[in-house]
Amino acid sequence: MQDAIANYISVFLLFTLATAINQTPNTPTDYLFLDCGSSSSSSSNNHQTDTQGRLWASDSDSKHYYYSSSPPNIEDVSSKSIAKEQDSSVPQVPYKTARIFLSKFTYSFPLTPGPKFLRLYFYSATYSNNLNKSDSFFSVTANNFILLNNFSVYLTAYSAIKNPQAQPYFSKEFIINNNQKLINITFNPSPNSYAFINGIEIVSIPENLYISNDDDKPKIFVNNPSNPFFSVTNNTVLENVYRLNVGGPDVLSINDTVSMFRNWKQDLSYIHSYNVGTVPYLPNVKIHYSEDTPAYTAPEIVYTTFRQMDPISYNNTKYNLTWYFPLDSAFYYLVRLHFCSILNEITRENQIVFNIYMNRMIAHTQMDVIHFTGGSKIPKYIDYIIYIEKDSDSLLLELQPSFEINPENYNAMLNGAEIFKLNRSDGSLAGHNPAGPAQNHKPMLSPILRNSEKKVLLDFKAITVSGIVLGLLFCLLSVKFFFIIRRRRTSLKASSGITKASSLPSDLCRHFTIKEIREATGNFDERRVIGFGGFGNVYKGDIDGVIVAVKRLNPSSKQGAKEFFTEIDMLSKLRHVHLVSLIGYCDDNGEMVLVYEYMSREYYRRQQLTEKSDVYSFGVVLFEILCARPALGRNLPKEEVGLANWAQKCCRNGRVEDIIDPNLIGEKVSAVCLKKFVEIGLSCLEDDGGERPSMHDVVGGLEFALELQVNAEETINVCGLETAAISTAFGEGSDDSFSLNFSHTTVLFSSSNGRRSSSRERSDDSDQYYT
Repeated sequence: MQDAIANYISVFLLFTLATAINQTPNTPTDYLFLDCGSSSSSSSNNHQTDTQGRLWASDSDSKHYYYSSSPPNIEDVSSKSIAKEQDSSVPQVPYKTARIFLSKFTYSFPLTPGPKFLRLYFYSATYSNNLNKSDSFFSVTANNFILLNNFSVYLTAYSAIKNPQAQPYFSKEFIINNNQKLINITFNPSPNSYAFINGIEIVSIPENLYISNDDDKPKIFVNNPSNPFFSVTNNTVLENVYRLNVGGPDVLSINDTVSMFRNWKQDLSYIHSYNVGTVPYLPNVKIHYSEDTPAYTAPEIVYTTFRQMDPISYNNTKYNLTWYFPLDSAFYYLVRLHFCSILNEITRENQIVFNIYMNRMIAHTQMDVIHFTGGSKIPKYIDYIIYIEKDSDSLLLELQPSFEINPENYNAMLNGAEIFKLNRSDGSLAGHNPAGPAQNHKPMLSPILRNSEKKVLLDFKAITVSGIVLGLLFCLLSVKFFFIIRRRRTSLKASSGITKASSLPSDLCRHFTIKEIREATGNFDERRVIGFGGFGNVYKGDIDGVIVAVKRLNPSSKQGAKEFFTEIDMLSKLRHVHLVSLIGYCDDNGEMVLVYEYMSREYYRRQQLTEKSDVYSFGVVLFEILCARPALGRNLPKEEVGLANWAQKCCRNGRVEDIIDPNLIGEKVSAVCLKKFVEIGLSCLEDDGGERPSMHDVVGGLEFALELQVNAEETINVCGLETAAISTAFGEGSDDSFSLNFSHTTVLFSSSNGRRSSSRERSDDSDQYYT
């Protein structure tokens, strides 16, 4: 480092905004906008202006930085280049030109102490030196922190392009605390590759905005409830992954507060809810910033726009307000949520209270925005730390109305969200490259600029041509072999009559045709998607009036036919109260589909198990006892496969006798006890969890049913009544009724206007009595 410092050409004092008139603690003191690869000039008029009016200087002028590489001239170790395929949608500055590095190079920037935004700008393009854009792999470090490792701009841009709203150009934003008065940024190409950069931006940010040494402000650690606090000190480097203006429009960097040039994006692309909620518009709202939340925390538009749930409170009991964010695994993340209630009708505590979940873990219970912020139109943020496990690759952020304390409105809201990746203990922030078209992350030998290496390039071309010829020959032989095997399999099937559908015992699960599956899912209607995973999408379907979950194999899935049939063979034999049962499968026309029992709607809508989910499950168990059959009868007629749906349907149609175990009808169980038992079971299966009884009420109801049974036995013993068949009439006429006929007595239970009554009528005229 001492030798490198000796080679510094000059020192450039970066432009300082401090003046006696308008200097404030939250005004940035350092600005640097470097247009890499552009032409240099001593004239200040040569500075390039971007679309937001900011001036960018050329990195060819060494006065803007030191450099610690040898030889001392940047042009000796790199080259300037111009993008050959500049799209009209791509801003000219700083994306038109690039600095290309064939070997390690370090920019050194003398800066004032304190935290800085470091932004690196990249554009995936073919540049004037004809280097292949897919062959660029390199690492970037800043003051010994690894920001990027074996990084591919091409693969990152290609992955982003698959999102219709994304562009082939992008920037990477980091927060680094400058405690050395110097920030060294090193670009190091991977072997046989090259590095490049289009632009470098460094801007000061206020102390304690994101990182500090103040242990009095720890973050909430979501993963560990027993030790729920986590400190982020100024020795930590952060990478901004997402910054969202929830419910509002994009906020350009020029409109950010105090010229920190942060970009705030819309959140609509990340919504992952059954319902996207609503976005109220209230113009001319004045936000009251505070000492805890200064004006530079976020632009006013972030706090004057928000996303909330449905205005109809009852509808919000059916789903969560959810966002889905892909992330690199095995990293800690800082998640900052911004809140500000601006609705005129929401000014008191307990009006809107909700819970916050992150990856199904509770992050915050009973978030009352008015209580948390201190009043209406007062903004405030809260920070969480969550660790994304190695087997995960995303963050699911969910807001759910709090049902425990019965707020005035079942609702939830959010104004803004910021997500930052934290460096590991080894100082690395580097994640993996996304998969590209060829699924190849390894750098290939690329054409380079040195004459001495032309022979290597020619040898590589010869090897490449030979490989292509051999590859084509192998493909032709493979195709021929495939058709031979296919003809043999076809002939075997024709002679034996064996199909994939018949390879599994029919009593394990049902085989569906693709026509049935398409009808059940509305031809795989995307609006019916209720989940997704490595296998593929999961659709909500309807087969013969039974709600099912249909899992369709994605052609790009790593699972194949072997895994598909193994899953059928294993899951069809499993049945447990805590497992969703497999109903059947489809293997027609190249489609591989699994059909599952539809999980409790309570679980689907809120995506967590609750006490009322247990009540639903217990209701199914009650009907298993009553009907002497399993919850899923695969060999039964189609409409009787799912016990819960079948029982509800029979009760609605007044055919309870069709489902009750015949052994229970007669002298063993009284009609009134059966009636009460059915009533309890149906109440447990209510679609809306809020209408289901508590387990305490269920136990009380069963105790009452037992009491009815005991009383009935005593009555029978005294009166000598002979039992007869049960006849039911649910939903017939204006009143619900349930009548039981004995040889001498008719017992009639009826419900009128919500009031239950019962009467007993003797068959002779000598006596009548009512209860």
